[in-house]
Amino acid sequence: MKRRKWTGTEKLQIVLEGLRGQVPLGELCARHQLSQSQYYQWRDQLLNHGSRVFDRGGAEQTEQRLRTELAEANLKLSERKLVERAKGILMKARGMDEEQAFQALRRMAMDRGKRLVDIARQVIDMADLLA
Repeated sequence: MKRRKWTGTEKLQIVLEGLRGQVPLGELCARHQLSQSQYYQWRDQLLNHGSRVFDRGGAEQTEQRLRTELAEANLKLSERKLVERAKGILMKARGMDEEQAFQALRRMAMDRGKRLVDIARQVIDMADLLA
């Protein structure tokens, strides 16, 4: 039997109906083809986390968190591009395959106690200087 996916709005409506107590819980769950344990789980989630709706700065905090996550993702992507570029330089200059180039960068970073992206920047800078 395929499981039904409930939207947040549907879950809220069912839980609120159950909290009103106008219909026995068993009847409510049967009507929505829902187990009572699932209802109680949703109810507990609402009761435990419902106050977040009223927290100050809810939307603003969410937006700020998303902006921070985006900035971090963009930074990681730019660092990844530098590592890929440095691997390409090593592959061309040293005749290495991709794995060998990555291992060489990684080994150098570990030996010097630096981050992989910092070593990649140094490789790129040297290649630009020698070009």
